[in-house]
This record gives sequence, structure tokens and C-alpha cells, in this order.
Amino acid sequence: MAAVLGIAAVVTVVAIGAYFMASETLHDSVRNRGETRAFQVANSGLELELATFNSDNLDDYPKNGTTEDGSYAVTVQQLDAYEYIIQCRGVSEGASEIVTQRFFYLNLWDLNMGAGEGASLGGGSAWNGQATIDGPLYIRGDMEWGSSSNYYGGPLFIREGKLITTHGGAGCDLGTAADPVRVYCTGGTVDLHKIDAHIDGPVRTSVPDIELPWVTSDYMDAAEELARKESTDNKMGGTASSAPNTETVIIHLVPQSYADGTTIPGRRMADTAPAGTSDYYKYRGDAGGHGPLNNGTHTLDIGAASFGAWPGNGYDAASATFDDFAYDAGTGTLYVNGTVLIDGPVNILAGVNNYVGNGTLVCNGDVYIEGNLVPRDGLSASEALGIVTAGDVWLHREAMTGAVFCNGTFTLDKPGTVYEGTVLAGVISATSPNITLRTNPILKDVLPESMPGAGGGLIFPGTWSRQ
Repeated sequence: MAAVLGIAAVVTVVAIGAYFMASETLHDSVRNRGETRAFQVANSGLELELATFNSDNLDDYPKNGTTEDGSYAVTVQQLDAYEYIIQCRGVSEGASEIVTQRFFYLNLWDLNMGAGEGASLGGGSAWNGQATIDGPLYIRGDMEWGSSSNYYGGPLFIREGKLITTHGGAGCDLGTAADPVRVYCTGGTVDLHKIDAHIDGPVRTSVPDIELPWVTSDYMDAAEELARKESTDNKMGGTASSAPNTETVIIHLVPQSYADGTTIPGRRMADTAPAGTSDYYKYRGDAGGHGPLNNGTHTLDIGAASFGAWPGNGYDAASATFDDFAYDAGTGTLYVNGTVLIDGPVNILAGVNNYVGNGTLVCNGDVYIEGNLVPRDGLSASEALGIVTAGDVWLHREAMTGAVFCNGTFTLDKPGTVYEGTVLAGVISATSPNITLRTNPILKDVLPESMPGAGGGLIFPGTWSRQ
């Protein structure tokens, strides 16, 4: 009888132990499920916030949100002009998890970029001959700096290369004591003691890998379609414009040809413009469409003879109305509004003194600039010019203000040239001394709509962690 009772006691103890083990396993399972769901909520919240993040809306944080599995809270901290850290805490079934992400948020048109595959700051010693670069800069490959040249503002991003300083001499600056430069460089620095270097904190080695939205045949197709459409809409400018003009009325054209004598097409009423023709004055090319990429055959010289209509020539002198593409040789004013496509190289001659309008000049060939391409009344929403090509751009004049995008090389090749705005290119090159390359913070807000990469910033993720 005692043995039977002993066996029963053992069985009871085992049963109780098994019960508590099962309860603990169930508790662990519920806890693990809660942690898993909390992590999923946190991760989902982080991804949702990154997908809609805009640096202009930092005051919106902290903010809260929900998913099907729980709720989350998000905070964002700005570490530098373009670097941020976002943290999201997710809660589900009584459990909580935190995920953290460092990231760069860049508007491409806020900084100059040489983002080709090789060394993208070209020109050798020319950049080291009293040159000045002022504002954010992103390049691939080594950056050599010295010989009384100056870099101010920043940040400076160097991907797949080093910051190498050569002999400095008097007045060779990298930042100033009052305004040091934040440097991001994957390859580190060499001989910084040779110049007057002022770096904001340690050199960061995390640099976003930026691939520019290069000009392709698809981009050219879209630009041509837009240029044709805008040629007969009787509106000034691009798709968002409501200001009227009378570009489809042929009688006001004085003269009716480009500088090379070829007739300016278009000026047909929108309801009678035949499909499949080249009769669109904002598209200069064959009726069948533009040629192969960067190999158009319709070269255009701008700056010798007038074409199109503007106030006092086809429009009332007191008005602010003009054709979307025109040139007044009397004043040297180039008018560009909306999207204009030239299926070939473009030469902007020395006669050009300024421009009016917010527009993009898309060129299917190289661009050579001898004129002063500066806004007549100052950079603004009504005066901002962009140039786009899959080829190269040469700036051989003292001044240009605006935007340039080229797959090839952007070259500043005249002593004393000042470029203000943004260049996105495979290579940014200088072949003469005393060059100035300077960003303008207004540009990204007034950028012509057909410029590649227009429309806001881009997220470049960095390190990620879970807590």
C-alpha cells in the first residue's frame, strides 16, 4: 500500500511539473509572438515613414501610427545637412521592439555631382589654380586639392577615393575656422597638414552610392512628346502652366526662321496640327522622331539672328507674354519655357546676354556655351534654365546660372568663369585657372520640371539596428 501511495505521489509531482513546464512554454510562446509582432510593427512603421520622408517636415516628429498588428511611435534626428537617424518603437500584445536606421536624404539638385564610374573631378591642376568650390559636392575617385584653391560650405562627399592635399601656399583653404567642412570620404585623407584645413569633426567613411538618373532614349522620347504637346497648347511653359500665349497663330512670327535659315515649324492651331509631322516649334527634328542617343543631326546655333515672339515682337510690348522658345537678338535675351528638344548639338553664341522663362533645353548632342546664360532678373520660379544632354557641355564664358545635367563631361574652360547653380555630370572638369563653382540653395525649389531627378529628395539607407 505504501508503495502504491509513493508511486501516486511521484505521478502527481510529475504531472504538476509538466503543467508548470507547459505553462512556461505557453508563456514564452506568447511572449515570443508578441516580440515578433512588435518587431514587425516597428519595422513596418519605419519603412512607411522613410517612404514618405521629407526634410521639410521635420517638425512633424515625433509622430504615432498603427498597423494591423499594433501601434508605433517614430522619432527623427538630423545629424548633419543630409544625414539623419530614425527610430521606431513598435508595440504589440504587451511587447515592444525598437528599430533604428541611419540614412542620407539628398535632393540631387542641392549639390554638385560628378558621379561617373571613374575619377569625376577632372581637369588636373586647373582646379588647383586659384579655383573656388562653394557648396555641397559629391565626386567619385580621388580629390586633389592645393595651390591657393579654396573649398567652402560642404558637406564634401568622396566615394571610392581619397582627399589628397598637395602643396598649399597662402590662402589655400578647406573650410574656415568659423565654418568647418563636414567630410565624408571612403578612402580617408592624405597630408591634410599641407593646407589650411578645417574639418567638422572626424572624417566619416560612410558615403552613399549615388547612381544618377542618366539620360536615356526613354527620357528623350518623353521629352519629345512633351515638347510637341506644349508647342500647340497656347500656354506659356510646362504642363502646370495656365498663363496663355498665342503660339499657334503663325502670323505673329517675326522672323519665321532660325539663324541658319530653316523655317521654324509649328504655329498650327492645336485642333489642326497633323499627327506624325515635325510641325512643332519646340521640337526641332525629323517628323519620325529624334535620332540615336547623343547623335542628332539638327544642329542649332542660338545668338545670331532672332526667332520667335516676345513682348514688342508679336505680343504687346507692355505684356509679359512670349513664346516658349524664342530669341531676341536686339537684347540678347533667350526665352525658354517648358520643354524644348533639339535633335542635335546646340551652340549658344556670344550674342546671348541673359534668359527669361522656366524651362529645359534638351539637346541630342553636345552643348557649347559662349553666351552669358544668366537670368535677366535673377534666379526665380519664372527665370530658371536647365540644359540636358547625354553628351558633353562646355562653358566658355564668364558666367552661367542655372542647372546642367550631362552624361559626359561638364567643362569650365575659360579663366575667371563663375558657374552658379548645380551640375550633375559624369565628370566636372576645369581646364583654366580662377574657376568658381557655386551652388544656389534656391535652385532646387525653382528647378524646371523636365530636369532628370526633379521632384524631391532621395533616401540612401545606412546602418540598421534592432533593440
